[in-house]
Amino acid sequence: MLSKVDKFNYLNSLLEGEAKRSIQGLTLSESNYDSAVETLHERFGKPQQIISAHMDEIVKLPPSTSGRPSLLRFVYDKLSVHVRGLKSLGVSAEQYGSLLIPIVMSKLPDDVRLRNTKEEIWKIKDLLETIKIEMRAREASEGNRVTPDSTKSRHYQTVHRSSQRKRPPLQHSCPTKAYKAAKNSLSVMHTAKNFTTLHLVQR
Repeated sequence: MLSKVDKFNYLNSLLEGEAKRSIQGLTLSESNYDSAVETLHERFGKPQQIISAHMDEIVKLPPSTSGRPSLLRFVYDKLSVHVRGLKSLGVSAEQYGSLLIPIVMSKLPDDVRLRNTKEEIWKIKDLLETIKIEMRAREASEGNRVTPDSTKSRHYQTVHRSSQRKRPPLQHSCPTKAYKAAKNSLSVMHTAKNFTTLHLVQR
């Protein structure tokens, strides 16, 4: 179980902006952890402020206009976090869905919006599921995409292996004149050496 000092340290690592500044003067201790929590609750613990913050973050989501899977996943992950946050505050999707769905739809690529245009009113849960399906399909497609570099590399490897298979075995070339001369010279030297070692009578 974490001590209050560890909790305080962890809390500090998560805070930023105005929230971090509000407890900046408190030293790291067990008693100050309780004071930090109390200060944060007083300043930022009002449910309506938190609800408004979640709504603002959804509105500020960057549009995934390029259709890249990473951008679509970012929209999906952020939207899921804020929807869960609102749910934990007792705010149901029915209370804000009709207001936020047009905003969320504007964050999606054009082709996704066109494929998923419906006459009936969307629900946040259904919209999240639709985004998830699109996102996974794009990630799978990107993973199987053949790039020019990979095609070029595979072509080079195929040609290289083919050239190795077709390469004829090395043939021993005929001795050159220089080789013959060197060989004759070695033979003469060997004969002269044997001659010098013969006994005078044997010569």
